[in-house]
Amino acid sequence: MDVSNQKKFFTTLGLSWEHAVSAEQIHANALHIVSSSDKGKCISGVDALLLQKSESTKDMSLMIRIADCTPIFFYDTKNTSIGLAHAGWKGIVGHIEKAVVLRMIEMGSRMSDIQIAIGPHIGPCCYHVEADRAHIFSQEFGEDVIVKRDSNVFVDFDACLTREALEVGVDEKNIVRANVCTYHANDTFFSCRRNPKNFGEMIAVLGFAIV
Repeated sequence: MDVSNQKKFFTTLGLSWEHAVSAEQIHANALHIVSSSDKGKCISGVDALLLQKSESTKDMSLMIRIADCTPIFFYDTKNTSIGLAHAGWKGIVGHIEKAVVLRMIEMGSRMSDIQIAIGPHIGPCCYHVEADRAHIFSQEFGEDVIVKRDSNVFVDFDACLTREALEVGVDEKNIVRANVCTYHANDTFFSCRRNPKNFGEMIAVLGFAIV
């Protein structure tokens, strides 16, 4: 997505593109606590960002790029903090979702106030993996996150992330899922797996609306 499209999208959301903070996205599980001095920056070495609302950060937002990987949105309704994580397969097995939730707790959130939204990503209908990668997922999340069809093996990211959120203590009613496959919905989403040599990117954004 080019800058002009990004700006249009931010304007539609009522957010400031100039004050957005993005992550480098290295397919790991490191996160960064955003401060007002980060406005307009891309934070190197991280895949997740956390932001607490204050007078100096209320016009800021968080942004990541996706094209099959999972965007995970975090929101604390009482502590007025938000988080956004880019979760590829390495980030998921590296428990980036758990890392964000635990850091939110350290920042003063209560588990009962944390809400999680699992955004569009490649689904178990299309995320085919070899046996070695399937084994990694089953070791971390259990056999039921593995889907077998004929001689093929697939992984269910939704199942992995929902299980992790529940096990860390997030209330089930506070977890929502888009239930959309970016690979399958080729008229709506870009997909790296579908078009590995020529794919576009989408952005996921979370911020405090400018009133």
